[in-house]
Amino acid sequence: MAATSQSPTQWASCAPAPAPPHGLIHLTLPSPLPRPNPVQLPRQLPRMLGSSSAVYYDAGRHASSELRALSTAELGVREGALRALRTLTHAARWRKSPGELALMARSSALAEAGLLRAMRQSGAPGVGEHHLAAGFERDCRWGGAARMAYPPVVASGADACTIHYSRNDKALAPGSALLFDGGCELHGYCSDVTRTWPVGGRFSPAQRDVYQVVHGVQQQLLEWCRPGATLRQLHEQSVRLLAEGVSDLGLLPGRSAGTIAQGAIRAFYPHSVGHWLGLDTHDVPGVAHDTPLQPGVTLTVEPGLYISDQERYGALAGIGVRIEDVVQINDSPGCSVLSRSVPTDADSIEEFIARGRGEGEPELP
Repeated sequence: MAATSQSPTQWASCAPAPAPPHGLIHLTLPSPLPRPNPVQLPRQLPRMLGSSSAVYYDAGRHASSELRALSTAELGVREGALRALRTLTHAARWRKSPGELALMARSSALAEAGLLRAMRQSGAPGVGEHHLAAGFERDCRWGGAARMAYPPVVASGADACTIHYSRNDKALAPGSALLFDGGCELHGYCSDVTRTWPVGGRFSPAQRDVYQVVHGVQQQLLEWCRPGATLRQLHEQSVRLLAEGVSDLGLLPGRSAGTIAQGAIRAFYPHSVGHWLGLDTHDVPGVAHDTPLQPGVTLTVEPGLYISDQERYGALAGIGVRIEDVVQINDSPGCSVLSRSVPTDADSIEEFIARGRGEGEPELP
């Protein structure tokens, strides 16, 4: 929120306009706006704010040094009238306009194209994690993205169990599974998509068993993504379902799914099922996970299982699987998956990789 320096007469011209239907307040400002004068600002603010019933301002590390140095009393604001601006800005960012949703879809499409190419290239001789990371960034930037939304995670083998693995420096070993988590920023709007696939094009029986558990959980969660549900409820459901999967896989013999869900599941599933997505990858932290979902909201849905490379887990040791999609909440149906063009079920992944060996590269959006 920018502060400008004006004379008292000029500030008097900043009269509130009639409140629009959506409840926000517009101010009529003089044009052109005078240049800020930090020296006068501390003297003028009390005049501006003294009669205000509420002042919205974030006095955190992003605030100007002049305002950070002023106490509530020095600002002339009565006790309790200074409130967090981010409460309003985060609420406005949380629900997207049709134009914003279109940008979210385009950003997701760029990430999808990069992942599809990576799937096809991962089985080529001599390809390493760094090759796929570089190719993904090239595809996103070629399609118009300004930058990556975050450093891509290209984790093969047991490194897929490291949530924010970033070295991306290994050669891809035949027979290993690869977890690729990538996203880009297009005109300010972020994508965030994760897929897990077999480097050689075919899941091993153990890899498929773990993958099927995670895929089944994600499909159920997408059915529950609708207005009125909450992100916390989705996470609680993911914990319950993944605990059943851990039990069915025999990872914790003698323990029931209910017992696993109460705590032991965190060894295999140490993160939330999703987060808000928009102008930041982890967007609007001011919006609680208990807030009922509304049309226009975008979030990620990303269940996962990560089985550490310990001998006691047998053939399942060192397998990490996450499936993450960008989801838009609608009136009806409940949601749209903006990253749906990258296959998620095991058979479709194998078919895509096999078919891609004889076809050209996927086209960029």
